[in-house]
Amino acid sequence: MSATASRSWDTATELYGISDFEGARAEFQRIFDSSKNPRVLYNVAVCEKDLKRYKAASDTLHRALEPEAETGVREAAPAAKVEVPLERLARELVVLDGLLELVEIVLALPAA
Repeated sequence: MSATASRSWDTATELYGISDFEGARAEFQRIFDSSKNPRVLYNVAVCEKDLKRYKAASDTLHRALEPEAETGVREAAPAAKVEVPLERLARELVVLDGLLELVEIVLALPAA
């Protein structure tokens, strides 16, 4: 990871640490956009979950689990910073999917 990326990572984690989840999410997203490392998406998803954007968090975790070829991984980030075991991702998905409910809306329109 470059020095700039490392500073961005530190900024993102500091923002998360002070509960600025929107700022942290944006910074983690920038890191992913430049590195295409799907492991960073876990951090994006955690921020989305803390912002109560459960569907977005679930979608982001699903993206993180896509095959590397589909996410366009270019460079691997240091494992010490972003290594996320697949079991942890799976547990987070179970929690998030439990927060999502299917809502069916049925409209009964009056006859014309």
